[in-house]
Amino acid sequence: MCYYLLDPAVGPREHARRYTNERLATLNETRLFAERTGQAKPVEARNAKIAELIVEAKALGWEVHEPKQAWQAPCVGSRPPSTTALVQEILSTGDLGKNLYWFLSATAHARAHGLAEYLAVLESTHDSNVVRMTLAVTPAQAAIRYSGASLTVAAAGARLFNRFGWDDSSLALPTQLTLAAWAEVAGLPARTFDDSVSAFHAAQTIPASFVKAPKTRTDV
Repeated sequence: MCYYLLDPAVGPREHARRYTNERLATLNETRLFAERTGQAKPVEARNAKIAELIVEAKALGWEVHEPKQAWQAPCVGSRPPSTTALVQEILSTGDLGKNLYWFLSATAHARAHGLAEYLAVLESTHDSNVVRMTLAVTPAQAAIRYSGASLTVAAAGARLFNRFGWDDSSLALPTQLTLAAWAEVAGLPARTFDDSVSAFHAAQTIPASFVKAPKTRTDV
């Protein structure tokens, strides 16, 4: 969500709209929790704050969409992109983001096609239809399957620094070493993830220092 809220390609007004939608969503979720646990005062407080934000949004000329279902939150302007869409944008090399999210979602929800990726054969005989298996994962497999984690942290961190105009040169070397170590554990060449990092740079979602080691400044 930090990646979405701090998008450098949009202006202050759009940043405010996105943040308003995030506040509405958070207020709605905590309101629903208070309702389920029988807490009347928190429900009233959340409803009042939601109403206040809607009034402010309309005063700024934004279109407010009322929820279609009772459990949904109001929305200012267009609805935020799905988590899948954001992950795919962050991991912008081919279908890496979409495939990783699909796999991790299946694993987190204990779906058969997700858990099957962790199966390792313990024993198998030719004269039996029974195969003993266990759930296991090697460091190399984990590094490949979760490679999106390090790339996502790099992209979100870069946006945070860019948003506030902070010097990002201190992030370059740790990022390069982290990605190289991740690739080494996976049994891949050290520069395997360079294309993904370059893709961030081309999309202007990651600073140049993530692609090249920072040069010594001689003009300051």
